[in-house]
Amino acid sequence: MKFDFQHRPYSGKQPRPTPEVHFEASLNTLIIAIPWGPRSGARKVIDRVLEFLAFASQDKEATSPLPKLSCLSDSANNLRIAALLANDMLYREDNRDEYHVGVELLALTLSGNELCWVQVGGPNVLLSRKNQTLLSLESKTDLSLDCSEQKNGRPLTPLPGQLLGLDSNVNVSVNSFRTRAKD
Repeated sequence: MKFDFQHRPYSGKQPRPTPEVHFEASLNTLIIAIPWGPRSGARKVIDRVLEFLAFASQDKEATSPLPKLSCLSDSANNLRIAALLANDMLYREDNRDEYHVGVELLALTLSGNELCWVQVGGPNVLLSRKNQTLLSLESKTDLSLDCSEQKNGRPLTPLPGQLLGLDSNVNVSVNSFRTRAKD
């Protein structure tokens, strides 16, 4: 099975940073990084994720810099580790002393019929399945929902709820499911 994806920016009265979207056909991996700060932060995260995934795909017996979780498949573990390494890099290089950039991340890998993804912050993941409405696989709310009071009758500006790089630890969401033909 191969990836076929669509994305489109959405406009509105409350602007959000433009996502950096990267599809790596050789790894069957899609990465969406949303920088809150300089755009270079998103590119650094994408490059670090791809670097680890390429390393892991070339040498299946290689020792991982972080422990693998027995409850996850190899693909899911690789995505998780790649996200944690990207978080560590961004924290050390850009944010240790003062915040400069945070990145929302969604990275998906399709291996056989298993779609795995790792996520910190947005965007939402929707599945289009034949003869069904769009199915939400992963939905994230931003911080503005937690602070839902409105000023002057206008909604609050979007604020990220979770970002890579702000702390040496990060809450990474890892999920997977079995795809069907034409999903």
